[in-house]
Amino acid sequence: MAIEVIKSRIAKEDIAFGIGSFTKQVGPTQYQQGTKVYAGHVPIRDTKGLFTATNVEAALAEIKTIVSLTNQQVAALTA
Repeated sequence: MAIEVIKSRIAKEDIAFGIGSFTKQVGPTQYQQGTKVYAGHVPIRDTKGLFTATNVEAALAEIKTIVSLTNQQVAALTA
């Protein structure tokens, strides 16, 4: 039995953030399995050339690397 999904506008209540999966009711007795949205699914466009990443998760990883290296350099200067 196929499930017919009618396309419509998506509201914030329709988006499940997190990790893993979820079940959404698409009809009176019909349910559909979906994958939750996480930072790796959210694309970014860096118009200023600050990141090489193309999604939020990778951009956050780049920031963490920069902060960690900066902290190490500051620690070396103040030691």
